Amino acid sequence: DTMSNGIKLSLISLIALLTPLISDVPEKEASSTPDTLWYKTYLTGKSMALSPDGDLLAAPEGFNGIAVFNRNDGQHVRTLKGHTAPVNTVAFVPNGELLASGSDDKTIRLWRLSDGSEAYRIDAKDRVLFVTFSPKGRRLASIPGGAPSVLIWDVNTRSLERVFSDVPIGAFSQLAFSPDGNFLAFTTLIGTVEIWDVITGSRSYVLQGHRDISTAVAFSPDGTVLASAGFDNTIRLWQWQAEREIQVLHGHEGPVVALAFSPDGKLLASGGGDRDNTINVWDAQSGSLLKTLQGHQDSIRTLAFSPDGQYLVSSGLDGSIKVWNVATENAVRSIQGEVFPIYAVVYLPVQKLVAWSGDGPGVHLVWASDGNPVKVLAEEYRFITDLAFSGDGAWLAFTQRFT
Repeated sequence: DTMSNGIKLSLISLIALLTPLISDVPEKEASSTPDTLWYKTYLTGKSMALSPDGDLLAAPEGFNGIAVFNRNDGQHVRTLKGHTAPVNTVAFVPNGELLASGSDDKTIRLWRLSDGSEAYRIDAKDRVLFVTFSPKGRRLASIPGGAPSVLIWDVNTRSLERVFSDVPIGAFSQLAFSPDGNFLAFTTLIGTVEIWDVITGSRSYVLQGHRDISTAVAFSPDGTVLASAGFDNTIRLWQWQAEREIQVLHGHEGPVVALAFSPDGKLLASGGGDRDNTINVWDAQSGSLLKTLQGHQDSIRTLAFSPDGQYLVSSGLDGSIKVWNVATENAVRSIQGEVFPIYAVVYLPVQKLVAWSGDGPGVHLVWASDGNPVKVLAEEYRFITDLAFSGDGAWLAFTQRFT
């Protein structure tokens, strides 16, 4: 082993270590606090989705899984496995029967919630950063990791229906369909919000106001108002079809990265990013700040109201999902996973394995064909930032950050 500048380089032999093991579903353990359930896995915090009936929560977990929880009691229902690379985004089909997931393995997969099996997949031919369904579930919009574009897929035929090309979209961008499904809004790297006609494929409206990257967007339930958020610490309300800004809401001390309207359209929730891990609840009509919910220890990533509007669900980069009673401002349920940023992913062609590592212990080996776990190597090491394998797959070298 060698050390320099806070990095440790190690070399281990793999010849005696690549014995496949059967991996069980991660166990659950309740903490001493009744409303907090500790889940022995790594909830990445990248995304979270609430089912249309409000009963189920889904979130990416670990290297390539998706955890499904019961929203009412926080219990783990099942883990969906099949992706061969990290999962970035999840979304429920509006009828609640299927869950979609987008991954770095360049696929969008649809899962049956009844038994956890894969219904079908779409070959996206690029990393998938974000997915969302049209209100009737006929179309699926996605953001690819390569070319600056937005893709519209026909869910029934699983074919690419339309491409919005050369748009200023980035890793922080989000998508939202209008309630009638005819328009798609998305945030951009240049601070604008673009709204495109899904039927004609033309850019219809451009909303200009944010002074930095725009990050989140949401339509009011009646479709008359659009809310946007950005790195300029503001939320802006628009009469979008007139391209007119109605109000600017100030209340966060850092970037605002998540938005959600209540089902009746009376409330708007916003989630803070870096330096501001709070959730603000606003009167959507007057713009008055009504409540501030505190509890997350890192950036908020997603927000969703329950169908009756009584509860607000949030996920954050602290690896937790919280269910808030909006009236009492209390977190009535918290699902707390360990946080495990992933630093390195490499493919071993000889063994047909994928290896990955991160803040947590060891180098994880999974089958490239289905993503199922094989073995964890070097479990005594943490913070493994880079991986390299010899050509014959017999030796592994890795660098480890240490303090």
